[in-house]
Amino acid sequence: MAGIRAFHISELIIVEQAVAIGGVVITVNPDDRKELEIALSGFPALSVYGSDENGNIIGVIQGCDEKTITGLVADIDGFDAVLEVNLAYVNDEK
Repeated sequence: MAGIRAFHISELIIVEQAVAIGGVVITVNPDDRKELEIALSGFPALSVYGSDENGNIIGVIQGCDEKTITGLVADIDGFDAVLEVNLAYVNDEK
């Protein structure tokens, strides 16, 4: 068949890319919590795992490196409703 190439498994090249994962606590005024959770859903690299009635939103950011994560933290901190963003941890994984 034209366009199909057979290859041996020994020809496969596996590329490992490091992935950085960071846990964040985003603190907002409790009255703004639900609205901000909706706004945060626009960040594909951020997963929100929960929040409480005090205005704390727990999330995990996944990026290529620590610089990407800290950049996203700065973007989140730019929302008017955000009182503070605390990066709880950063873990580089392969």
